[in-house]
Amino acid sequence: MELSLADIDTFISERNIGLLSVVTNQGEVYILYKSRKYSYRSVRSLMLHIYDECKGDTDRMVDMFLRMCGKAGIDYGKSK
Repeated sequence: MELSLADIDTFISERNIGLLSVVTNQGEVYILYKSRKYSYRSVRSLMLHIYDECKGDTDRMVDMFLRMCGKAGIDYGKSK
């Protein structure tokens, strides 16, 4: 797993962080980016939904967040 739940929480909680990149042991780079459509309210609502859905399974929470984060104005992808 390239991102932890703590990474995601810090990213969405800190206003001054607009981009987060993570480099894996294999040298792959993954990026989270707050687009102009980013909404703190939307992302918090999304996280509450994910928390309820995943019942504390943090790996599943991260996977679900990364699949759905675009709904709250966060772009996620693997860098080339």
